[in-house]
Amino acid sequence: MKSLSNSLKPIQKCFLLFFLMSLSIALAQDSAMATVEVDNAADDITGVWVYHSKKGEEAATGDVRYRLKFIADNHWTITQPDPKTGLVKFHHGGTYTYRDGIYTETIEFAASSTAELISNTFKFKMEVNGNKLTQTGIDNSWHEVWKKVE
Repeated sequence: MKSLSNSLKPIQKCFLLFFLMSLSIALAQDSAMATVEVDNAADDITGVWVYHSKKGEEAATGDVRYRLKFIADNHWTITQPDPKTGLVKFHHGGTYTYRDGIYTETIEFAASSTAELISNTFKFKMEVNGNKLTQTGIDNSWHEVWKKVE
């Protein structure tokens, strides 16, 4: 099975990126405005990322390979579509801070499937090596590797 970035036509990629970023920005603007601290290293994590694997494991298989994470302008969002139906399995996002390699994301909006996460804050140690982003949870179990969508 092809990865999401390889199975979409260029116009579909553009539409998906535009739609998800617009939705994230619109929802974030409706939430309370927050003071955000971001250092220059935030440029390294900015972009569109596709899920690669759990940290220390081989590349993922199955639907999880279609999970996307968008990080831009102090906001982030994550979405996972069902590649067979096109329906969104989950979608949530919010704002982040990034200081001294510690990335802190606060969930400000979510689809009904992950609504219980709203108002939660999670911390991660972030490391970028080439086109891979390793996100290691601090006091949480999300230890993931993401690959930058080129």
